[in-house]
Amino acid sequence: MRLMFSGKTKKGFVYTLLIILFFFVVMGSIRTFAMERQIRESFDVSGVKASSMAGFGDSIQRSGREACLGSGYYGVKAAAEYSRNTKSYLSYEGVMELVNNGTISGSTTYTDGVDVHNVTWQMKGYCFSSWLSGLSTEASARNYAFSSLQERQLLSHDSSFSLELFDNLSASFSDESARISYDKAYNFRPSFGFEGFYDPVETIESFSMGNPTPGSKPVQEWPYGDAGELVELVGDNTLLVGGGPGPAGDNWVYAGVTKVSDVDEPDCSHSSVTGGDGSKILVVNNATTLLTNCCPTINSNFVGLVAEDNGTVDASSCLTIPYAIKSNPPGSNLTYDAILDSGSPPLLLNADEKQVVNMTLLLGALTGGYYRPTDQGPSFLKRLQGDLSADPNGIETFVIDGGTYRRPWTDWMYYSGVECDSIDPVDGVTCFKVKGMENCQGPAECAGNGVTQFRVDNETVFLGSGVGRLSYYGLEALPGLVVKET
Repeated sequence: MRLMFSGKTKKGFVYTLLIILFFFVVMGSIRTFAMERQIRESFDVSGVKASSMAGFGDSIQRSGREACLGSGYYGVKAAAEYSRNTKSYLSYEGVMELVNNGTISGSTTYTDGVDVHNVTWQMKGYCFSSWLSGLSTEASARNYAFSSLQERQLLSHDSSFSLELFDNLSASFSDESARISYDKAYNFRPSFGFEGFYDPVETIESFSMGNPTPGSKPVQEWPYGDAGELVELVGDNTLLVGGGPGPAGDNWVYAGVTKVSDVDEPDCSHSSVTGGDGSKILVVNNATTLLTNCCPTINSNFVGLVAEDNGTVDASSCLTIPYAIKSNPPGSNLTYDAILDSGSPPLLLNADEKQVVNMTLLLGALTGGYYRPTDQGPSFLKRLQGDLSADPNGIETFVIDGGTYRRPWTDWMYYSGVECDSIDPVDGVTCFKVKGMENCQGPAECAGNGVTQFRVDNETVFLGSGVGRLSYYGLEALPGLVVKET
């Protein structure tokens, strides 16, 4: 049987094939579009995840530095408090336990024998391990697989009055499918000061020497700048007339001031003159009348006399107390107005050296408990550990109350057992008493070797510098101010 197709039938068949082919092309295009869309959406999701993970990585740098700073600062402060409370030092490892874990010997508390001290409170919630734990918790909440490794950690000085905590941390984190992952190294190196932290050496060593109630000294940096500014000479000593009783070296006095302010040349009946109680230095502009008519009253009512003018009267003929008067003819810059007002802190009237010294700033500087740099003494980090050896970032202060120990008052030398004026040149140093300082406030007292006298050695402050402590603390400028130990 033979099939025959008409022309119309052939055309319909072709059209049908074309339609079927077009359908498959359209369906293929739709499928391709859908796949491309799915791929784009997948890339978009991956991009968002990658961006989120990058932000998490950046946050580690920021929060890590803050954690490192807080852990270092409060860890060192807590270590100083521990030594102050327990009268015992911590090792470097003990300090780092505080920094990292906020504990001492594995505990968040310790006792001083009476009170219990909470380390967590002292640390203000900071410690490096807590930060790492929080970081892991945050990563878990984000569905990240997280791990970290502390490669290196070091607490050290970056100057005499600041520390830095260096921490090298490696961190790895990835998404739940492990398709996106980060491996990154972080370096934290924050620096922090420790002013106001208690110096363990000042408490512990004083206690070990038998002081049952040792003081606690916070570290305060020396605020005076150039030490040469600490000694103020009132007047030009080359143009003063000085004098007083006794052998050379005794003609000086340290006392407060009674200043006659209402008249230039008081007479013997002036209330300031008659009211003297034998404890002050009398300061007048013109002492001519007093020297002419009432030297006995001045000698009994005052411990010294300072005047700008004495006319032609010879003060040495009647005064038995130390005095300093402008020389004649005039030319000295000693002026009545320059002398401290009544009730002010003491002057040092050194008649032998023809000096009138304002002691206010010097007294505050030497007894204020301040610290200055030295590369011959221990750093604060060494002090935490009870190590008194030299350090490039060393600091020093003065010990004011040394009980029965006759040693230098430079603290690290004193506590190291170095002796003043020892015959042995290896163990001993030459020390100087300072006029006007503790137990050296009068010639007789200062001449003795009182056990609690303030002393300064003159050893080199910085290796190879040639700068001794007398110069470093502004004492060398006035030779009459310091007395060599005998």
